[in-house]
Amino acid sequence: MNRNVLFLSIALLIVALLAGNLAVTALSANVAEASFPAETGPGPAPATAPEALLTAGAAPSPLAAELLALAAAEEQLLISLYDRVSTSVVNIGVNTSRGGGTGSGFVLDSAGHIVTNNHDVADAERIVVRLADYTTVEAKLVGADTDSDLAVLQVDVPAGLLRPVELADSSALRVGQRAIAVGNPFGLEQTMTTGIVSALGLSLIHISEPTRHD
Repeated sequence: MNRNVLFLSIALLIVALLAGNLAVTALSANVAEASFPAETGPGPAPATAPEALLTAGAAPSPLAAELLALAAAEEQLLISLYDRVSTSVVNIGVNTSRGGGTGSGFVLDSAGHIVTNNHDVADAERIVVRLADYTTVEAKLVGADTDSDLAVLQVDVPAGLLRPVELADSSALRVGQRAIAVGNPFGLEQTMTTGIVSALGLSLIHISEPTRHD
């Protein structure tokens, strides 16, 4: 598979990326005992009443019209990208000897090739792909690249049901550019998240068990 296609596929499938992995942290507060002096009658009014604190700060300045226009343009861009790409995103279910799992993928072409993460389908005994219109079919693994963690599946459906994603030239990517991911993290279908391109040309590092010398 062309390396440019492989790398762009990584950028599309990161869920993180970014998508879907939110952690909620519970905070606990320790409350210490406090002692209060005996009441001796009405005391002086507090220097700053709570009502005064609410009005002490200056009113926030209205946003400039140029900033509002830029925010609205970015919002429309994201909406447009989602509408264009979401129909190409598929949900992938797998059965292995250890149980089941789910993942994300996208339609590569009208011949029925689906690109996904290799770790989602490695060792799968059965793979099922659900298209954006909820058409569900079985798929077979036809190629994999463990270094880039990518795999290619094949489904047998009419070409009219497939919406291939439009790929760009990944050689033009730069670290820091905006990255947008549409996928199905943890079974949450058709979600969208944004981030940045954090690095280029990465490969997975496979660490084997250390060799023991007696």
